[in-house]
Amino acid sequence: MDSRAVFVSLASAVVLVATFLPWYDVTPPASPSGRALSALTGPLTILDHGFGGWRFAIPVVALAAVVIGVADALIRAGQRGALLSFVALRMLVLAQLGLVIAAIVARTPYGLGTGSGLTFIVTVRWPVWGALAATVVAAGGSLAASGRP
Repeated sequence: MDSRAVFVSLASAVVLVATFLPWYDVTPPASPSGRALSALTGPLTILDHGFGGWRFAIPVVALAAVVIGVADALIRAGQRGALLSFVALRMLVLAQLGLVIAAIVARTPYGLGTGSGLTFIVTVRWPVWGALAATVVAAGGSLAASGRP
């Protein structure tokens, strides 16, 4: 069994689990009367409707990395498909890293507060940093084995 692929799969599984945890706290600013609007407050995951779009690719890519990583761990070097699964795993992990970084950079929720003129305060929570750390670990684990498919 290839322990490198298992290591990368475990790190990608952490990213997959982190996508279901609340990544952001979205709070509207205080209203002119001093009361906070409560309609859109609270924690949101990247899978919530307000975020939508391309962020759904993060759990899809993370799940694919877990599956390909397990398959790569079971294939011996030199067997048919070993190089293909190794390269596919590396590409998935790098795509996963890019998606997580893009989600952190573009952390403003889509569609929240449009038309109302309000600027929402978006606070990043700890699952974001956990997903980023696990993705960096997965990418490092995949790239550390660059000379040995």
